[in-house]
Amino acid sequence: MFLTGKALGGPIWTQPEATVANGVTVKAGQLLFHVGNSGNSTEPHLHMHVVNTSNTWKPMKFDRGQTTPFNNNTASLNGPWTGLKGNALPLATILVWPQHPIGNWTYNGIASSAYQRVFNHFVDSGEMLNTVTCLNNGASYNTTWIPAKGSWISRHGMSIVDHAINNANYIQQGYKETWVSTCGSVVAAIWRKP
Repeated sequence: MFLTGKALGGPIWTQPEATVANGVTVKAGQLLFHVGNSGNSTEPHLHMHVVNTSNTWKPMKFDRGQTTPFNNNTASLNGPWTGLKGNALPLATILVWPQHPIGNWTYNGIASSAYQRVFNHFVDSGEMLNTVTCLNNGASYNTTWIPAKGSWISRHGMSIVDHAINNANYIQQGYKETWVSTCGSVVAAIWRKP
């Protein structure tokens, strides 16, 4: 059985409904917990597990969310981040980046060095890029996000020539360019299938 929970602001695993201890029913989207500190713990944490009726431990599988190793109490927010995509959390010391709540979002001032990981996080969360504006010759980006629907492609950090080649290629595949931003010699664009 897999429940629905929220940690750090977003749902991290789903099943429409499940029965937990003492016959209590939990529905998809119901807040189950907040990460916190209790007992003899030294840092905020969450302990949660699932067992079946014979008290056998069952792995919790997550449709969305990403993890990165946390070795010797160090990790890089630049990753590498690995999507869970229906798998259980790794049996290791890790950082978890739960999915972002679905909705309309604005995320501005993303440094070029962080753009790909932020992009991957929003896509993993079920969002699609609505606008992307490059700033300072591609040094940073401003973005808006909406719930994903249909087929779409986005590229950033392109030269003007690369943009022209990609645009022709994507149009040939049935896509339409819905957004383009040029700052100096750098181009960012979005294509969608009508």
